[in-house]
Parts: sequence; C-alpha cells; structure tokens
Amino acid sequence: MSSLSQIDLREIAESRRSKLATLKPVDPEELERQRIERKNAVKLKEIIREAASYLSFFLVVLFLSYQARSKNSFYVHKDLSNSLLNNREMAFGDIQSRDDLWNYIEKVFVPSMYAPRWYNDKKISWREKLTTYNRYFLRVGASRIRQLRIKEDSCIVNSKMAKLFDHCRDNYNWMDDDTRDYDVSWKPIVNGTLTNSSSTRAEAGIKKRKTKWKCQNAWCYQNTLQTKSTPILGKFTTYKGGGYGVSLGRTLERTQRLLTALKSEKWIDELTRAVFMEFSLYNPNVNLFSSGTLVVEYLSTGAATTYQAISVFNLYNHLGSFGIVVLVFEIIYIIYIIYFLIVEIIKIKDQKCKYFKQFWNLNELVIIIFSIVSMAMYIMRTLFTNLAIKTVFESELGEFVNFNTIGLWDEIFNAVSAIVVFCATLKFMKLLRFNKHIGILAATLKHANQDLLGFSATFGIIFMAFTQFGNLIFGSKNPYYKDFVSSLSSTFRFSLGQFNLKELQDSNYVLGSVYFVIFILLVIMGLMSMFITILDQAYHEVKEEIEARGDNDNEIVDYFFEKIKKLKPIKKKNKGKQSSELNVSTTSLRVNIKQSDKMDPFYSTSFKSLNFSSASQYESHESMSLY
Repeated sequence: MSSLSQIDLREIAESRRSKLATLKPVDPEELERQRIERKNAVKLKEIIREAASYLSFFLVVLFLSYQARSKNSFYVHKDLSNSLLNNREMAFGDIQSRDDLWNYIEKVFVPSMYAPRWYNDKKISWREKLTTYNRYFLRVGASRIRQLRIKEDSCIVNSKMAKLFDHCRDNYNWMDDDTRDYDVSWKPIVNGTLTNSSSTRAEAGIKKRKTKWKCQNAWCYQNTLQTKSTPILGKFTTYKGGGYGVSLGRTLERTQRLLTALKSEKWIDELTRAVFMEFSLYNPNVNLFSSGTLVVEYLSTGAATTYQAISVFNLYNHLGSFGIVVLVFEIIYIIYIIYFLIVEIIKIKDQKCKYFKQFWNLNELVIIIFSIVSMAMYIMRTLFTNLAIKTVFESELGEFVNFNTIGLWDEIFNAVSAIVVFCATLKFMKLLRFNKHIGILAATLKHANQDLLGFSATFGIIFMAFTQFGNLIFGSKNPYYKDFVSSLSSTFRFSLGQFNLKELQDSNYVLGSVYFVIFILLVIMGLMSMFITILDQAYHEVKEEIEARGDNDNEIVDYFFEKIKKLKPIKKKNKGKQSSELNVSTTSLRVNIKQSDKMDPFYSTSFKSLNFSSASQYESHESMSLY
C-alpha cells in the first residue's frame, strides 16, 4: 500500500464510494417474512422433537398395558361363566332360598370343580383328579364355602307385635355379626368340647391351636387374618373377610360326604346372611389364573340375591423369548418415568405455584404419580403371588389358598394402568394445540366456564329433584328406582333418552305419566337447549376474538405442509442446467476481476483470496438461509 500514489488512493476511495452507493437497504417486509419463517421453523422443530420422544413413550406404555391382558382372558371368563353361572342344571341367579342354594352347590358348583369319570367309565388318574369338570383348569388349592351370620335378637321387635314374635333378626352389619364358636348344629359349646359328628369327622377331626381353645372346623369363626380374605362389597352391604368356612376335599367323594353332613346338621340356617363360594384355578394352556367368589345374600325380609366376581389374570409375564422383550420394555419404561420426574421437578422449582395452574402440567404429574403407583403395585402383586404359590405347595393342594386378593390387586393394577394410558393418550391433544379446530374447542370451553358453572348448579338441583321423586314414588315397585343410587342412574339414562314409559305407568299410572311429561319438557327440551345455546354463543364469540386478534399459531401447520410440498425430487436435467449456469457465472466473475486488476488492485487482491474452484461450493454459499 505504501507504493501507491495519492492519485491511486483517491481512485480506490472513489471506486468504493460508487460501489457502496449501489447498495440498497434490506426490505423490511422481506426481513419480517424471514423472521416469521425462522420462528415457525424453530417451533416446528420443537413440536416434531416433542412428538417423536413422546410417541416412543406412548408406544412403550401401550405395549406393557396390553401384553398384561391376554386376549384369551375373555374366553376363559366366558367358559367359567357358562359352567358356574349359566349352567343348564341350574343358573346361579335362580337361587331364591336356602334349599336352592344347597341344590346349586350339590348339582353345579361342586361337580364343576372336579373331573368326572370318562365317558367309557374309565377311572381318572391322580393328576386328572386335580382338574375341573372340563379338565382344562387345575385347582390351585381346594375350593372353599364360607358364611357370615347375624346374632339372634340383633334388633328390637315392635312393642305392639311383641306378643306374636319372640325374636328379631336384623340385616347383616359389622356390629351385630356373630363371631362366636359353636358346637355342631350351632349349639353352644359345653365344657370346651365338641360333638364328634359326621361333619367333623369328614373334616378330619378337630384341631387345637397353640393359643386359647379355638376349633378349626365349619362351626368355628375365623377372622380375616386366618381366612386371608379381604372385605367383599356385595349388592346390599360390605361383608367382612372372616366367617365360618370349610375347605372342600381333594376328591369329589370326600367333598360330597362333607356337604351331605353339613346339610343334615343345618349349617346354613335362618341366621345366615351371606354365603361365599370361593375357588382358584389355573389354565396352563394359556398361562392364566382365575379366581372367583360367588355370593348369595340373604336379607331379613327373606329375599335372596346373588352376586359374582370372577377375575382372570396373568401372573407370569417373563416366559420365553417374549418375556425378555417385556423385561426390556419395563426397563425402558422406568427410565422414561425417572426422566419425566426430573423434568417436572425442575419445572416446579422454576415456576413454583404457577406450575399447578396449567392443565398439561397436571396431566403430566398424574402420569408420573400413577406410573410410580403401578410399579409399586406390580412389585406387591409379585410378592403376593410368590407367597400364594409357596402356600399351595406347602399345603399339597389340600387347603384353600386365596387368590382373590391377588385378583383384586391385579384389577387395581389394571385400573391404574388404564389411567396412565388415558392421560398419555390425552396428552396428544397438546401436540395438536396449533390446530385451528382444537384451539377453538379449548377456547370455547374456557370462555364459557362461568356460564357452564351456573348451568351445572341449576341442572344439578332439578336433576336431584327428579331423582328423589322417582325413588320415593316408584322405589317400592320398580327395581330401577329401588334406592337412591339406582334412581340416580335411571334418571341419568332418562336424560339421555333411554326411558320406558310403561314401567313408570305400571308403578303408578298417574304420577308416572306426569313425571314423564314434566321431565321431557323441563330437562330434555328446556335445560338441554339452554346448554347448547351457551356453547353456541361462546363459540361465535371466541371465533370473532381469534379473527380480530389475528392469531398466527395456526401458521405452523401451514408452514409444515409447505415444507412437505417443497420436498419434491429435482430432475437431473434441471440440476445439470443449474450447474452449467453457475459455472458460466463463476467464469464471468473471474474475467471481471482480472479486468479490474489495474483499476482497483486492492479489490483484486481480496477477490483472488477467494477459491471458487467448483460450482458446487458456490451453490452451497448461494443456498444458505438468511437465518
């Protein structure tokens, strides 16, 4: 530069001024367009990354949830229902008296639990004696029949009718249930000894415990810990897990002798309030356990009703090569939950109380909490299973082993898993938050929350009025209104259009017709129309607000589809043409630089430092985005 004269410096400066004068400022509209495009690209990238990570977690949750429930569970349950509930000899729901119960036990329940002789009168082997009637199920321990009783004079007879009755027997309740030990035929124990009857001999004698005298036969009470049973919710009340129980024998002949003796000694009498027939089975063909409890409830009115709970569940998931896959998915699931837990803890630490005001944060918290609960229940179910199987082998299949508790744990575990799947599926709504219709739906509900709250209060008051009216008027004759819960359910179905006018008129012709007309006019035509009007008004207001605000969140969806459309293959011919044009441009650029060497050596030196050796390099520079 020192060798250059003052004239050359002026020429260089003048050349620079002329070149800078040709430069134009960036177009603001173009700059804004590029800024919005860059913003949408960042959001789209974030959504795709979130969707991909969450989709993988969702697939893991679905796999673990559905593999725990075998497709054969339905058919196993159907087979048990056909043999125990809908048997051609006698249906379980047909039991109306104590005689019906004994008839069902002798002709249906007990024969279903034991394998009979072959059709050609061939004797069955010792292994076949452990199976049920169809020989597909193995009895996991003996079956058991258990009953709960009420104390004599557990209620007070009306003084005006006391001369006609000298006793009063209430419905079952936890305060008046009988827990005393008795001699045969429910006689009091005299001098601590029991009668050596046919039933006690059938139970292999009387066994004394190490504690204070307590017998262990069908006439002696066993508490919940001794029966290893949990309380059972029936149709009318909740029953304790204890009671007077008897385990059935290993063979059909021994069981029949035992039941014949108990029936002759009136083991089930007028003080019996509930009888439970319990069993545990295993089908090795499909690797499924089954536990069932058939309940017959006797009311103080003399009526009897039935209730059944049959569970089918899988306790061994890690079998064969598929078990390894299940184990791998379980490990991945645990890693996901730990990761989500750490992320949510960081969010709570940063956002404090604001964290709990967002719906999607609460949804994520529910997923994490119930996932942890499901893992804890899975561990507990495994421990209970190992303990039950150990008890089965120790008793040599001669005692009842309660798998009903394990079945209950399995049902709760499946319920918790279903909640996790539900919330995980619901989270996909968050990924659709930029969809115009989803956004308007959420905004409509949020905008109308105050009006909907007031409407809900009005609807609830009117709904409860009809519920109580139906229970009081039709409850004594119509089973759908027999109690408050049944009446509430019937009224709800009524509001959905499921009603039977004839049943209401059969209960009370005048009031049933009036009830029907008023409900149609007030609830279905009045309140339902008001509900639709509230949502319709909120929808139009929200739509106008969005249009006035010019919300561009939906542009991300449009931007995504534009990017998809641009991903079209470029023909080789066009690509070759573009490359030749770039080569020509590069060559002309070099010629122009050489021609300007003498005029502006400074620019010549600068351009020569650039290496345009190939058109592809220039193409890469040309294709760079502004952001």
